[in-house]
Amino acid sequence: MGQPETASPAPPLKHAVFLLLLTALVYAQSLAFPFIRYDDTTFIVNNPQLRSWSSLGLFFSGKDSGEPLGTVTQKPPFYRPLQGTWVLLNYKVFGLHPALWHLAAMLLYGCGVLLLWRLAWKLTQETFVALASALLYALHPMHTEGVAWISGASVEPLVSAVFFAGFLAYLRWREDGSAVWLAVCSLLTLAALWSKETAAALPVLIIAHALLFRSQMEPTHRTRRLFAIVLSLVAIVALYARLRVGATGSLVASHTAQSWADVLRTAPAMFVIYLKHALWPFPLGNWYDTPMVTAATGARFYVPLVIVVAFAALTLWALVRKPLAGFLLLWWLVALGPSFVAMRSLIPWERFHDRYAFVALAGLCMLTALVLRRLPDLKFNLFGFKAASAIATATLTVLLGVLTALQVNGWRSDFTMYEQAVRACPTCPRPRLLLAGWYANQRGDIHKALELDRVAIQMSPDRWEPLYVYGLTLAASGDRRGGMNELIHAIHLAPSEVEPYLGLADMLARTGNFDAAVQVLQRGIPVVDRPQILQDQVLKIQAVQKGAVSAP
Repeated sequence: MGQPETASPAPPLKHAVFLLLLTALVYAQSLAFPFIRYDDTTFIVNNPQLRSWSSLGLFFSGKDSGEPLGTVTQKPPFYRPLQGTWVLLNYKVFGLHPALWHLAAMLLYGCGVLLLWRLAWKLTQETFVALASALLYALHPMHTEGVAWISGASVEPLVSAVFFAGFLAYLRWREDGSAVWLAVCSLLTLAALWSKETAAALPVLIIAHALLFRSQMEPTHRTRRLFAIVLSLVAIVALYARLRVGATGSLVASHTAQSWADVLRTAPAMFVIYLKHALWPFPLGNWYDTPMVTAATGARFYVPLVIVVAFAALTLWALVRKPLAGFLLLWWLVALGPSFVAMRSLIPWERFHDRYAFVALAGLCMLTALVLRRLPDLKFNLFGFKAASAIATATLTVLLGVLTALQVNGWRSDFTMYEQAVRACPTCPRPRLLLAGWYANQRGDIHKALELDRVAIQMSPDRWEPLYVYGLTLAASGDRRGGMNELIHAIHLAPSEVEPYLGLADMLARTGNFDAAVQVLQRGIPVVDRPQILQDQVLKIQAVQKGAVSAP
Protein backbone atom coordinates (compact mmCIF):
# COMPACT_ATOMS: atom_id res chain seq x y z
CA MET A 1 0.00 0.00 0.00
CA GLY A 2 1.17 3.51 -0.71
CA GLN A 3 0.12 7.07 -1.11
CA PRO A 4 -2.14 8.24 -3.93
CA GLU A 5 -0.49 9.27 -7.11
CA THR A 6 0.29 12.98 -7.20
CA ALA A 7 1.42 15.24 -10.00
CA SER A 8 5.18 15.55 -10.34
CA PRO A 9 7.47 17.53 -12.65
CA ALA A 10 8.79 14.24 -14.06
CA PRO A 11 8.20 10.53 -13.54
CA PRO A 12 10.44 9.13 -10.78
CA LEU A 13 13.80 7.67 -11.71
CA LYS A 14 13.05 4.44 -9.86
CA HIS A 15 10.48 3.65 -12.54
CA ALA A 16 13.19 3.86 -15.21
CA VAL A 17 15.38 1.46 -13.23
CA PHE A 18 12.45 -0.91 -12.77
CA LEU A 19 11.67 -0.88 -16.50
CA LEU A 20 15.26 -1.63 -17.47
CA LEU A 21 15.63 -4.44 -14.94
CA LEU A 22 12.39 -6.11 -15.97
CA THR A 23 13.23 -5.85 -19.68
CA ALA A 24 16.71 -7.27 -19.06
CA LEU A 25 15.25 -10.13 -17.01
CA VAL A 26 12.94 -11.25 -19.82
CA TYR A 27 15.55 -11.00 -22.58
CA ALA A 28 18.65 -12.08 -20.59
CA GLN A 29 18.50 -15.63 -21.97
CA SER A 30 19.24 -14.30 -25.46
CA LEU A 31 22.80 -13.48 -24.34
CA ALA A 32 23.59 -17.19 -24.72
CA PHE A 33 22.18 -17.45 -28.25
CA PRO A 34 24.54 -17.77 -31.24
CA PHE A 35 24.20 -16.10 -34.61
CA ILE A 36 21.28 -17.64 -36.49
CA ARG A 37 22.12 -19.03 -39.91
CA TYR A 38 18.90 -17.53 -41.24
CA ASP A 39 20.05 -14.01 -42.25
CA ASP A 40 22.64 -13.55 -39.47
CA THR A 41 25.25 -15.49 -41.45
CA THR A 42 24.71 -13.49 -44.64
CA PHE A 43 23.93 -10.13 -43.09
CA ILE A 44 26.61 -10.12 -40.39
CA VAL A 45 29.02 -13.07 -40.21
CA ASN A 46 29.90 -13.21 -43.94
CA ASN A 47 29.19 -9.58 -44.83
CA PRO A 48 32.35 -7.98 -46.28
CA GLN A 49 30.90 -4.49 -45.82
CA LEU A 50 31.44 -4.83 -42.09
CA ARG A 51 35.19 -5.07 -42.46
CA SER A 52 35.90 -1.44 -43.39
CA TRP A 53 34.78 2.05 -42.37
CA SER A 54 34.81 2.93 -46.08
CA SER A 55 31.44 1.17 -46.30
CA LEU A 56 29.84 4.19 -44.63
CA GLY A 57 29.99 6.05 -47.91
CA LEU A 58 28.26 3.17 -49.66
CA PHE A 59 25.47 3.11 -47.11
CA PHE A 60 24.64 6.80 -47.54
CA SER A 61 25.15 6.92 -51.30
CA GLY A 62 22.76 4.00 -51.56
CA LYS A 63 24.94 1.84 -53.80
CA ASP A 64 24.39 -1.09 -51.47
CA SER A 65 21.94 0.46 -49.01
CA GLY A 66 23.42 -1.36 -46.07
CA GLU A 67 22.55 -4.75 -47.56
CA PRO A 68 25.19 -7.49 -47.65
CA LEU A 69 27.39 -7.44 -50.71
CA GLY A 70 26.61 -10.21 -53.13
CA THR A 71 22.95 -10.60 -52.12
CA VAL A 72 21.59 -8.24 -54.76
CA THR A 73 22.74 -7.35 -58.23
CA GLN A 74 20.38 -4.50 -58.91
CA LYS A 75 19.27 -1.46 -56.95
CA PRO A 76 17.76 -2.69 -53.68
CA PRO A 77 14.27 -1.78 -52.42
CA PHE A 78 15.70 -0.48 -49.12
CA TYR A 79 17.59 2.66 -48.23
CA ARG A 80 18.70 2.31 -44.60
CA PRO A 81 22.14 3.90 -44.15
CA LEU A 82 21.75 4.40 -40.39
CA GLN A 83 20.98 0.71 -39.97
CA GLY A 84 24.08 -0.17 -41.97
CA THR A 85 26.11 2.21 -39.81
CA TRP A 86 24.79 0.62 -36.61
CA VAL A 87 25.68 -2.88 -37.82
CA LEU A 88 29.15 -1.75 -38.90
CA LEU A 89 29.72 -0.10 -35.52
CA ASN A 90 28.67 -3.27 -33.70
CA TYR A 91 31.08 -5.32 -35.74
CA LYS A 92 33.97 -2.94 -35.17
CA VAL A 93 33.37 -2.89 -31.41
CA PHE A 94 32.21 -6.48 -30.76
CA GLY A 95 33.67 -8.47 -33.64
CA LEU A 96 31.75 -11.72 -34.07
CA HIS A 97 30.88 -12.34 -30.43
CA PRO A 98 27.09 -12.89 -30.49
CA ALA A 99 26.64 -12.31 -26.74
CA LEU A 100 27.88 -8.73 -27.15
CA TRP A 101 25.59 -8.17 -30.15
CA HIS A 102 22.66 -9.38 -28.06
CA LEU A 103 23.73 -7.11 -25.20
CA ALA A 104 23.84 -4.10 -27.54
CA ALA A 105 20.38 -5.01 -28.83
CA MET A 106 18.99 -5.20 -25.29
CA LEU A 107 20.52 -1.85 -24.37
CA LEU A 108 19.15 -0.15 -27.47
CA TYR A 109 15.74 -1.70 -26.86
CA GLY A 110 15.86 -0.51 -23.26
CA CYS A 111 16.66 2.98 -24.52
CA GLY A 112 13.55 2.88 -26.70
CA VAL A 113 11.45 1.68 -23.74
CA LEU A 114 12.67 4.64 -21.63
CA LEU A 115 11.98 7.08 -24.45
CA LEU A 116 8.43 5.76 -24.77
CA TRP A 117 8.05 6.02 -20.98
CA ARG A 118 9.04 9.68 -21.20
CA LEU A 119 6.86 10.23 -24.28
CA ALA A 120 3.76 8.79 -22.60
CA TRP A 121 4.34 11.06 -19.62
CA LYS A 122 4.75 14.09 -21.87
CA LEU A 123 1.45 13.32 -23.61
CA THR A 124 -0.55 12.69 -20.44
CA GLN A 125 1.40 14.22 -17.52
CA GLU A 126 0.44 11.07 -15.57
CA THR A 127 3.04 8.88 -13.92
CA PHE A 128 0.84 5.77 -13.94
CA VAL A 129 0.08 6.03 -17.66
CA ALA A 130 3.77 6.50 -18.45
CA LEU A 131 4.82 3.46 -16.42
CA ALA A 132 2.01 1.20 -17.64
CA SER A 133 2.61 2.18 -21.27
CA ALA A 134 6.30 1.38 -21.05
CA LEU A 135 5.69 -1.92 -19.24
CA LEU A 136 3.22 -3.16 -21.84
CA TYR A 137 5.52 -2.05 -24.66
CA ALA A 138 8.68 -3.55 -23.14
CA LEU A 139 7.15 -6.96 -22.47
CA HIS A 140 4.87 -7.45 -25.46
CA PRO A 141 5.67 -10.75 -27.26
CA MET A 142 5.35 -9.15 -30.71
CA HIS A 143 8.74 -7.53 -30.09
CA THR A 144 10.76 -10.71 -29.56
CA GLU A 145 11.52 -11.15 -33.26
CA GLY A 146 13.03 -7.67 -33.29
CA VAL A 147 15.09 -8.08 -30.10
CA ALA A 148 16.09 -11.74 -29.59
CA TRP A 149 17.12 -12.25 -33.23
CA ILE A 150 20.30 -10.32 -34.03
CA SER A 151 19.32 -9.44 -37.62
CA GLY A 152 15.94 -8.14 -36.43
CA ALA A 153 17.58 -6.35 -33.51
CA SER A 154 19.80 -4.48 -35.96
CA VAL A 155 16.70 -2.69 -37.27
CA GLU A 156 13.67 -2.45 -34.98
CA PRO A 157 15.14 -1.16 -31.69
CA LEU A 158 17.11 1.42 -33.65
CA VAL A 159 14.19 2.85 -35.59
CA SER A 160 11.90 2.84 -32.55
CA ALA A 161 14.42 4.67 -30.35
CA VAL A 162 15.02 7.37 -32.96
CA PHE A 163 11.28 7.55 -33.73
CA PHE A 164 10.34 8.19 -30.09
CA ALA A 165 13.21 10.63 -29.68
CA GLY A 166 12.00 12.58 -32.71
CA PHE A 167 8.47 12.84 -31.33
CA LEU A 168 9.83 13.91 -27.94
CA ALA A 169 11.88 16.63 -29.63
CA TYR A 170 8.70 17.87 -31.30
CA LEU A 171 6.88 17.98 -27.94
CA ARG A 172 9.80 19.89 -26.43
CA TRP A 173 9.62 22.36 -29.31
CA ARG A 174 5.90 22.84 -28.58
CA GLU A 175 6.79 23.81 -25.02
CA ASP A 176 9.30 26.56 -25.74
CA GLY A 177 9.19 27.21 -29.49
CA SER A 178 12.98 26.97 -29.70
CA ALA A 179 14.45 26.76 -33.20
CA VAL A 180 17.02 24.35 -31.77
CA TRP A 181 14.37 21.79 -30.85
CA LEU A 182 12.70 22.22 -34.22
CA ALA A 183 16.02 21.44 -35.89
CA VAL A 184 16.59 18.46 -33.58
CA CYS A 185 13.12 17.14 -34.42
CA SER A 186 13.83 17.48 -38.15
CA LEU A 187 17.22 15.77 -37.92
CA LEU A 188 15.83 12.91 -35.84
CA THR A 189 13.04 12.48 -38.38
CA LEU A 190 15.65 12.11 -41.11
CA ALA A 191 17.62 9.69 -38.93
CA ALA A 192 14.49 7.61 -38.35
CA LEU A 193 13.80 7.49 -42.10
CA TRP A 194 17.40 6.43 -42.63
CA SER A 195 16.81 3.58 -40.17
CA LYS A 196 13.72 2.00 -41.73
CA GLU A 197 10.78 2.87 -43.97
CA THR A 198 8.40 2.45 -41.02
CA ALA A 199 9.53 5.90 -39.87
CA ALA A 200 7.51 7.47 -42.68
CA ALA A 201 4.74 7.53 -40.05
CA LEU A 202 6.68 9.97 -37.83
CA PRO A 203 6.13 13.22 -39.78
CA VAL A 204 2.49 12.24 -40.35
CA LEU A 205 1.91 11.71 -36.62
CA ILE A 206 3.71 14.92 -35.66
CA ILE A 207 1.60 16.99 -38.05
CA ALA A 208 -1.57 15.18 -36.94
CA HIS A 209 -0.76 15.97 -33.31
CA ALA A 210 -0.01 19.60 -34.13
CA LEU A 211 -3.39 19.95 -35.88
CA LEU A 212 -5.37 18.13 -33.16
CA PHE A 213 -3.90 20.01 -30.22
CA ARG A 214 -3.47 23.49 -31.68
CA SER A 215 -5.55 24.99 -28.86
CA GLN A 216 -2.68 24.36 -26.45
CA MET A 217 -0.46 26.76 -28.37
CA GLU A 218 -0.57 30.48 -27.79
CA PRO A 219 -3.30 31.90 -30.09
CA THR A 220 -1.02 34.53 -31.63
CA HIS A 221 1.51 31.92 -32.65
CA ARG A 222 -0.70 29.00 -33.74
CA THR A 223 -0.57 29.50 -37.49
CA ARG A 224 3.08 30.51 -37.58
CA ARG A 225 4.23 27.57 -35.47
CA LEU A 226 2.08 25.10 -37.38
CA PHE A 227 3.56 26.39 -40.61
CA ALA A 228 7.08 26.02 -39.18
CA ILE A 229 6.70 22.36 -38.19
CA VAL A 230 4.94 21.41 -41.43
CA LEU A 231 7.51 23.19 -43.58
CA SER A 232 10.49 21.67 -41.77
CA LEU A 233 9.09 18.12 -41.96
CA VAL A 234 8.07 18.47 -45.61
CA ALA A 235 11.60 19.64 -46.40
CA ILE A 236 13.11 16.64 -44.57
CA VAL A 237 10.78 14.18 -46.30
CA ALA A 238 11.56 15.76 -49.68
CA LEU A 239 15.29 15.43 -49.00
CA TYR A 240 14.90 11.79 -47.97
CA ALA A 241 12.75 11.05 -51.03
CA ARG A 242 15.39 12.57 -53.30
CA LEU A 243 18.16 10.52 -51.70
CA ARG A 244 16.04 7.36 -51.74
CA VAL A 245 15.13 7.66 -55.41
CA GLY A 246 18.79 8.19 -56.24
CA ALA A 247 19.73 5.12 -54.23
CA THR A 248 16.98 2.67 -55.18
CA GLY A 249 15.56 4.09 -58.41
CA SER A 250 12.06 4.65 -56.98
CA LEU A 251 10.21 5.58 -53.81
CA VAL A 252 8.50 2.18 -53.68
CA ALA A 253 9.97 -0.77 -55.56
CA SER A 254 7.41 -3.02 -57.22
CA HIS A 255 6.99 -6.77 -57.42
CA THR A 256 5.68 -7.73 -60.85
CA ALA A 257 3.12 -10.17 -59.41
CA GLN A 258 1.51 -7.56 -57.13
CA SER A 259 -0.43 -4.49 -58.19
CA TRP A 260 -1.54 -1.55 -56.09
CA ALA A 261 -5.07 -2.93 -56.37
CA ASP A 262 -3.85 -6.18 -54.80
CA VAL A 263 -2.22 -4.20 -52.01
CA LEU A 264 -5.43 -2.26 -51.27
CA ARG A 265 -7.50 -5.44 -51.23
CA THR A 266 -5.02 -7.22 -48.95
CA ALA A 267 -4.40 -4.37 -46.49
CA PRO A 268 -7.61 -4.94 -44.43
CA ALA A 269 -6.75 -8.61 -43.86
CA MET A 270 -3.21 -7.68 -42.81
CA PHE A 271 -4.56 -4.99 -40.47
CA VAL A 272 -6.82 -7.51 -38.75
CA ILE A 273 -3.95 -10.00 -38.27
CA TYR A 274 -1.74 -7.31 -36.73
CA LEU A 275 -4.57 -6.29 -34.41
CA LYS A 276 -5.22 -9.90 -33.42
CA HIS A 277 -1.56 -10.48 -32.59
CA ALA A 278 -1.43 -7.25 -30.59
CA LEU A 279 -4.46 -8.18 -28.50
CA TRP A 280 -3.82 -11.95 -28.32
CA PRO A 281 -0.06 -12.47 -28.80
CA PHE A 282 0.10 -16.24 -28.70
CA PRO A 283 1.27 -18.27 -30.52
CA LEU A 284 3.63 -16.17 -32.60
CA GLY A 285 6.13 -17.24 -35.26
CA ASN A 286 8.38 -15.76 -37.89
CA TRP A 287 6.09 -16.58 -40.83
CA TYR A 288 2.36 -16.65 -41.42
CA ASP A 289 0.13 -17.71 -44.30
CA THR A 290 -0.81 -14.31 -45.76
CA PRO A 291 -1.61 -14.67 -49.48
CA MET A 292 -2.59 -11.58 -51.46
CA VAL A 293 -6.31 -10.89 -51.83
CA THR A 294 -6.67 -10.71 -55.61
CA ALA A 295 -10.45 -10.16 -55.79
CA ALA A 296 -12.84 -8.05 -53.72
CA THR A 297 -15.03 -11.04 -52.90
CA GLY A 298 -15.55 -13.51 -50.09
CA ALA A 299 -14.93 -13.47 -46.37
CA ARG A 300 -11.17 -12.82 -46.74
CA PHE A 301 -12.00 -9.36 -48.08
CA TYR A 302 -15.34 -8.25 -46.64
CA VAL A 303 -14.95 -9.40 -43.02
CA PRO A 304 -11.59 -7.61 -42.54
CA LEU A 305 -12.98 -4.58 -44.40
CA VAL A 306 -15.88 -4.32 -41.95
CA ILE A 307 -13.43 -4.47 -39.01
CA VAL A 308 -11.25 -1.77 -40.56
CA VAL A 309 -14.27 0.47 -41.17
CA ALA A 310 -15.38 -0.04 -37.57
CA PHE A 311 -11.86 0.81 -36.32
CA ALA A 312 -11.80 3.92 -38.50
CA ALA A 313 -15.23 4.99 -37.21
CA LEU A 314 -14.09 4.50 -33.61
CA THR A 315 -10.97 6.53 -34.32
CA LEU A 316 -12.97 9.41 -35.84
CA TRP A 317 -15.41 9.38 -32.92
CA ALA A 318 -12.54 9.44 -30.43
CA LEU A 319 -10.75 12.24 -32.28
CA VAL A 320 -13.84 14.40 -31.76
CA ARG A 321 -14.83 13.32 -28.24
CA LYS A 322 -11.52 12.17 -26.71
CA PRO A 323 -8.69 13.59 -28.84
CA LEU A 324 -5.79 11.88 -27.04
CA ALA A 325 -7.40 8.42 -27.29
CA GLY A 326 -8.24 9.15 -30.92
CA PHE A 327 -4.66 10.19 -31.60
CA LEU A 328 -3.33 6.94 -30.11
CA LEU A 329 -5.73 4.91 -32.28
CA LEU A 330 -4.48 6.95 -35.22
CA TRP A 331 -0.90 6.20 -34.15
CA TRP A 332 -1.54 2.45 -34.56
CA LEU A 333 -3.18 2.90 -37.95
CA VAL A 334 -0.65 5.36 -39.39
CA ALA A 335 2.41 3.49 -38.11
CA LEU A 336 1.20 0.31 -39.82
CA GLY A 337 0.75 2.16 -43.12
CA PRO A 338 4.33 1.69 -44.39
CA SER A 339 4.07 -2.09 -43.91
CA PHE A 340 1.00 -2.13 -46.17
CA VAL A 341 2.78 -0.10 -48.84
CA ALA A 342 5.77 -2.45 -48.57
CA MET A 343 3.63 -5.38 -49.72
CA ARG A 344 4.13 -3.99 -53.22
CA SER A 345 7.85 -4.77 -53.09
CA LEU A 346 8.17 -7.72 -50.70
CA ILE A 347 8.38 -11.37 -51.68
CA PRO A 348 5.43 -13.49 -50.44
CA TRP A 349 6.94 -14.86 -47.22
CA GLU A 350 8.16 -11.40 -46.15
CA ARG A 351 4.81 -9.60 -46.45
CA PHE A 352 3.92 -9.99 -42.79
CA HIS A 353 6.12 -10.08 -39.70
CA ASP A 354 5.24 -9.13 -36.14
CA ARG A 355 8.29 -6.88 -36.04
CA TYR A 356 6.69 -4.61 -38.66
CA ALA A 357 4.36 -3.40 -35.88
CA PHE A 358 7.27 -2.49 -33.59
CA VAL A 359 6.56 1.25 -33.57
CA ALA A 360 2.81 0.98 -34.12
CA LEU A 361 2.36 -1.06 -30.96
CA ALA A 362 3.36 1.95 -28.86
CA GLY A 363 0.05 3.62 -29.70
CA LEU A 364 -2.02 0.68 -28.46
CA CYS A 365 0.13 0.34 -25.32
CA MET A 366 -0.43 3.99 -24.39
CA LEU A 367 -4.15 3.66 -25.13
CA THR A 368 -4.38 0.55 -22.95
CA ALA A 369 -2.64 2.42 -20.14
CA LEU A 370 -5.27 5.16 -20.38
CA VAL A 371 -8.00 2.52 -20.08
CA LEU A 372 -6.29 0.91 -17.08
CA ARG A 373 -6.08 4.29 -15.39
CA ARG A 374 -9.88 4.61 -15.58
CA LEU A 375 -10.66 1.35 -13.79
CA PRO A 376 -13.01 1.74 -10.80
CA ASP A 377 -11.52 3.08 -7.57
CA LEU A 378 -11.29 0.40 -4.85
CA LYS A 379 -10.84 3.06 -2.15
CA PHE A 380 -7.23 2.12 -1.48
CA ASN A 381 -3.92 2.45 -3.24
CA LEU A 382 -1.14 0.10 -4.22
CA PHE A 383 2.41 1.23 -5.06
CA GLY A 384 1.09 4.79 -5.06
CA PHE A 385 -1.59 4.10 -7.69
CA LYS A 386 -5.26 3.15 -7.61
CA ALA A 387 -5.39 -0.48 -6.51
CA ALA A 388 -7.56 -1.72 -9.41
CA SER A 389 -5.28 -0.08 -11.97
CA ALA A 390 -2.13 -1.36 -10.26
CA ILE A 391 -3.43 -4.94 -9.94
CA ALA A 392 -4.62 -5.08 -13.56
CA THR A 393 -1.31 -3.68 -14.81
CA ALA A 394 0.70 -6.10 -12.67
CA THR A 395 -1.36 -9.02 -13.99
CA LEU A 396 -0.81 -7.99 -17.59
CA THR A 397 2.88 -7.45 -16.89
CA VAL A 398 3.30 -10.99 -15.55
CA LEU A 399 1.32 -12.58 -18.40
CA LEU A 400 3.16 -10.67 -21.11
CA GLY A 401 6.52 -11.28 -19.43
CA VAL A 402 5.97 -15.05 -19.32
CA LEU A 403 4.76 -15.18 -22.92
CA THR A 404 7.72 -13.09 -24.09
CA ALA A 405 10.23 -15.23 -22.20
CA LEU A 406 8.78 -18.35 -23.86
CA GLN A 407 8.86 -16.62 -27.23
CA VAL A 408 12.47 -15.49 -26.77
CA ASN A 409 13.49 -19.09 -26.05
CA GLY A 410 12.37 -20.02 -29.55
CA TRP A 411 15.20 -17.92 -31.02
CA ARG A 412 18.06 -19.89 -29.45
CA SER A 413 18.82 -21.68 -32.77
CA ASP A 414 17.62 -22.06 -36.33
CA PHE A 415 15.97 -25.36 -35.42
CA THR A 416 13.95 -23.93 -32.52
CA MET A 417 12.98 -20.90 -34.62
CA TYR A 418 11.64 -23.12 -37.42
CA GLU A 419 9.85 -25.41 -34.96
CA GLN A 420 8.25 -22.44 -33.23
CA ALA A 421 7.09 -21.07 -36.57
CA VAL A 422 5.53 -24.43 -37.51
CA ARG A 423 3.61 -24.50 -34.22
CA ALA A 424 2.45 -20.91 -34.68
CA CYS A 425 1.24 -21.50 -38.24
CA PRO A 426 0.80 -25.22 -38.99
CA THR A 427 -0.59 -24.44 -42.46
CA CYS A 428 2.41 -22.33 -43.56
CA PRO A 429 4.79 -24.05 -46.00
CA ARG A 430 7.70 -21.66 -45.46
CA PRO A 431 8.90 -22.82 -42.00
CA ARG A 432 8.49 -26.47 -42.99
CA LEU A 433 10.70 -25.90 -46.01
CA LEU A 434 13.35 -24.21 -43.88
CA LEU A 435 13.12 -27.02 -41.35
CA ALA A 436 13.57 -29.47 -44.22
CA GLY A 437 16.71 -27.61 -45.27
CA TRP A 438 18.01 -27.81 -41.71
CA TYR A 439 17.52 -31.59 -41.62
CA ALA A 440 19.21 -31.97 -45.01
CA ASN A 441 22.17 -29.64 -44.40
CA GLN A 442 22.78 -29.91 -40.64
CA ARG A 443 21.68 -33.45 -39.88
CA GLY A 444 22.20 -35.04 -43.29
CA ASP A 445 18.72 -36.54 -42.96
CA ILE A 446 17.52 -36.36 -46.58
CA HIS A 447 14.54 -38.64 -45.93
CA LYS A 448 13.17 -36.34 -43.20
CA ALA A 449 13.79 -33.33 -45.46
CA LEU A 450 11.89 -34.92 -48.35
CA GLU A 451 9.01 -35.78 -46.02
CA LEU A 452 8.71 -32.16 -44.88
CA ASP A 453 8.99 -30.92 -48.47
CA ARG A 454 6.14 -33.19 -49.58
CA VAL A 455 3.91 -31.97 -46.73
CA ALA A 456 4.62 -28.37 -47.78
CA ILE A 457 3.66 -29.21 -51.39
CA GLN A 458 0.41 -30.78 -50.21
CA MET A 459 -0.36 -27.59 -48.29
CA SER A 460 0.40 -25.32 -51.24
CA PRO A 461 0.34 -27.28 -54.52
CA ASP A 462 0.04 -24.09 -56.58
CA ARG A 463 3.02 -22.26 -55.07
CA TRP A 464 6.44 -22.33 -56.66
CA GLU A 465 8.64 -22.28 -53.55
CA PRO A 466 7.75 -25.77 -52.19
CA LEU A 467 8.42 -27.24 -55.64
CA TYR A 468 11.71 -25.35 -55.88
CA VAL A 469 12.95 -26.55 -52.49
CA TYR A 470 11.71 -30.09 -53.14
CA GLY A 471 13.57 -30.12 -56.45
CA LEU A 472 16.82 -29.10 -54.76
CA THR A 473 16.35 -31.77 -52.09
CA LEU A 474 15.65 -34.44 -54.71
CA ALA A 475 18.84 -33.49 -56.54
CA ALA A 476 20.78 -33.68 -53.26
CA SER A 477 19.37 -37.17 -52.70
CA GLY A 478 20.73 -38.29 -56.09
CA ASP A 479 17.51 -37.92 -58.11
CA ARG A 480 18.76 -35.14 -60.37
CA ARG A 481 16.18 -35.83 -63.10
CA GLY A 482 13.32 -35.64 -60.60
CA GLY A 483 14.77 -32.43 -59.20
CA MET A 484 14.92 -30.85 -62.64
CA ASN A 485 11.30 -31.76 -63.32
CA GLU A 486 10.19 -30.08 -60.09
CA LEU A 487 12.12 -26.92 -60.97
CA ILE A 488 10.59 -26.85 -64.45
CA HIS A 489 7.16 -27.11 -62.82
CA ALA A 490 8.09 -24.24 -60.47
CA ILE A 491 9.07 -22.09 -63.47
CA HIS A 492 5.72 -22.75 -65.10
CA LEU A 493 3.89 -21.71 -61.91
CA ALA A 494 5.95 -18.55 -61.33
CA PRO A 495 7.84 -17.49 -64.46
CA SER A 496 8.82 -14.14 -62.90
CA GLU A 497 10.79 -15.65 -59.98
CA VAL A 498 14.56 -15.98 -60.48
CA GLU A 499 15.28 -18.84 -58.05
CA PRO A 500 13.89 -21.76 -60.14
CA TYR A 501 15.88 -20.61 -63.19
CA LEU A 502 19.05 -20.39 -61.11
CA GLY A 503 18.47 -23.82 -59.57
CA LEU A 504 17.76 -25.52 -62.89
CA ALA A 505 20.71 -23.85 -64.61
CA ASP A 506 23.00 -24.89 -61.75
CA MET A 507 21.90 -28.51 -62.05
CA LEU A 508 22.54 -28.51 -65.78
CA ALA A 509 25.92 -26.80 -65.40
CA ARG A 510 27.02 -29.36 -62.79
CA THR A 511 26.47 -32.12 -65.34
CA GLY A 512 28.57 -30.22 -67.89
CA ASN A 513 25.56 -29.18 -69.97
CA PHE A 514 26.59 -25.49 -70.08
CA ASP A 515 24.69 -24.57 -73.25
CA ALA A 516 21.39 -25.85 -71.84
CA ALA A 517 22.06 -23.97 -68.58
CA VAL A 518 22.62 -20.72 -70.45
CA GLN A 519 19.47 -21.30 -72.51
CA VAL A 520 17.39 -21.70 -69.33
CA LEU A 521 18.71 -18.42 -67.95
CA GLN A 522 18.21 -16.56 -71.23
CA ARG A 523 14.58 -17.72 -71.37
CA GLY A 524 14.03 -16.23 -67.95
CA ILE A 525 15.72 -12.87 -68.50
CA PRO A 526 12.80 -11.23 -70.40
CA VAL A 527 10.17 -12.28 -67.83
CA VAL A 528 11.72 -12.29 -64.34
CA ASP A 529 11.46 -9.31 -61.99
CA ARG A 530 15.24 -9.28 -61.34
CA PRO A 531 16.80 -9.96 -64.76
CA GLN A 532 20.25 -8.69 -63.82
CA ILE A 533 20.73 -11.68 -61.52
CA LEU A 534 20.19 -14.10 -64.40
CA GLN A 535 22.38 -12.04 -66.72
CA ASP A 536 25.24 -12.19 -64.20
CA GLN A 537 24.80 -15.94 -63.86
CA VAL A 538 24.98 -16.37 -67.64
CA LEU A 539 28.37 -14.65 -67.62
CA LYS A 540 29.60 -16.85 -64.77
CA ILE A 541 28.54 -20.07 -66.51
CA GLN A 542 30.08 -18.96 -69.79
CA ALA A 543 33.34 -18.19 -67.98
CA VAL A 544 33.32 -21.67 -66.40
CA GLN A 545 32.51 -23.24 -69.76
CA LYS A 546 35.36 -21.36 -71.42
CA GLY A 547 37.75 -22.53 -68.71
CA ALA A 548 36.58 -26.13 -69.08
CA VAL A 549 37.05 -26.07 -72.86
CA SER A 550 40.52 -24.49 -72.71
CA ALA A 551 41.77 -26.83 -69.98
CA PRO A 552 44.17 -29.55 -71.28
